[in-house]
Amino acid sequence: MSHTPTLPARIEAHLQAKLHAMFVPVRLVSTGNAEAVHEMRVASRRLRIALRYFSALFPASELRQIQRHLRRTTRTLGEVRSLDVNLRVLHKAAKHLPTGTIAAQRKLTGELLVARQERLSEGRELLQTFVTSRFEARIRALILKPRAIDEHRLLADAQDFTGKLRRQLRRRLKNCREEEAGEAAFHKLRVSAKRYRYSLETSIAVFRTDAAEVVREIKALQDCLGAWHDLDELLGFLRSCRRHWTKADNPLAERLTGVLTFFQGAGEAALADLQKFLRDDHDWHKKIKLKLPHD
Repeated sequence: MSHTPTLPARIEAHLQAKLHAMFVPVRLVSTGNAEAVHEMRVASRRLRIALRYFSALFPASELRQIQRHLRRTTRTLGEVRSLDVNLRVLHKAAKHLPTGTIAAQRKLTGELLVARQERLSEGRELLQTFVTSRFEARIRALILKPRAIDEHRLLADAQDFTGKLRRQLRRRLKNCREEEAGEAAFHKLRVSAKRYRYSLETSIAVFRTDAAEVVREIKALQDCLGAWHDLDELLGFLRSCRRHWTKADNPLAERLTGVLTFFQGAGEAALADLQKFLRDDHDWHKKIKLKLPHD
């Protein structure tokens, strides 16, 4: 007869897994590895959601301080990741860019690499504070000494937490379906999709939850939003370059116009794909019922 782990054991195992996933890439992040930066950033966000999901188990003041450091991690690594995405999109599209823009492309790449080194230095400083403050051990200690709370209350709190995130996703989806929806609305939808997906992943790991198909649907939404967002990020960078390149760079500035025009077309196509995707029917916002693992 198989043994079903208790609810506290399932919660601890899930949180330990999220903590492990965040700190495994640390060494590679310090070397500047782009994939490790991405993995640690995503893991920090997943850990934040998992800790919020079970916030009733932990002292509010300690959890608040840990969450503040985790948000700083997500933000700092996110700045490096944005530059990596710009570099990747620019490199991938190089052979499709207008003839004569090679010098402009090289200057753009150079500026991105300089900015990346600056942001990466900030990331290394942050990682060093993790060592001196024993941040990983501090989170682990929190996870290993939860408050004793009735499992039915935990279930009710989890149902309420996922319900709030689901309703937020639905509201933001509705806003993005409006004709005048802009960049800010799509960004908010992207954030809501991530939060809701990670909360459902926690629900699947800890409770009896039939949400796998919804998670797949939200992943498809994230992919579609991500394709548009990557181009939107690069366009923001290109527009800033057009503003600050000096008169001495006029020949390159003229070439930059061709690069910008190319990516504006790509961005409009990605936006059209995203808007079509949002108009289609999907199950990502259907209500999810949670159950205790032994019920």
